[in-house]
Amino acid sequence: MDYTPLIEKRRQRLEELETVIAEPDFFSDQKKASEIMREHRRLKELLETWDELNGTEQQLADNQELAKTDDPELELKCKVYNINYGKNRAIMEKCSSLWLY
Repeated sequence: MDYTPLIEKRRQRLEELETVIAEPDFFSDQKKASEIMREHRRLKELLETWDELNGTEQQLADNQELAKTDDPELELKCKVYNINYGKNRAIMEKCSSLWLY
């Protein structure tokens, strides 16, 4: 499934919230400000996780290309690119060779 349109909507919403937060009278309504800050924090965390996931997916694709070569430095390169212990568990679980590595 392509999540790009959904992620772009989230990015646009984050920009909208940042514009609202930058307004001088933002904190005049404490309850509303608190709700907006919560939404902002949640969206920011979501997008950071998404960007990290995409970076890891790209690293995995690059490593798969490297694995097709006879490069004598392949093992060293894989160790540098694939050490993500404790992060990106979903990708690690999908790729058993990475998980075992």
